[in-house]
Amino acid sequence: MDNNERNKQTIMKTKLVSILLVITSVFIFTSCGDSKDSVVDDMVELIHETPEVMKSEDKDKIAAHTEKMKELEKRAKALGMDLSSEGALTADQKKRLDDAMKSADGIIKE
Repeated sequence: MDNNERNKQTIMKTKLVSILLVITSVFIFTSCGDSKDSVVDDMVELIHETPEVMKSEDKDKIAAHTEKMKELEKRAKALGMDLSSEGALTADQKKRLDDAMKSADGIIKE
């Protein structure tokens, strides 16, 4: 292989690495990052899991569930979500949480 072919390979590798860095950056700074919607989705999921976890009376499950809640609180706080604040959530996010709470409340009362 002569120097010209090596130079071409080096240039191609450099371009490939550059393209991969750009693509990775796009994912990191957009869709793959944490968002208020993903936190609300996880809250809804956690709310739906709560009655089953509590009914199980399994201390390990309850402890793991409590830890998930704490992590979710940290994520919400990192995103500036103050759930006690009136404007913290969109109307859709509020509705999803309210619906999840009503559903979980119905299961608990059974």
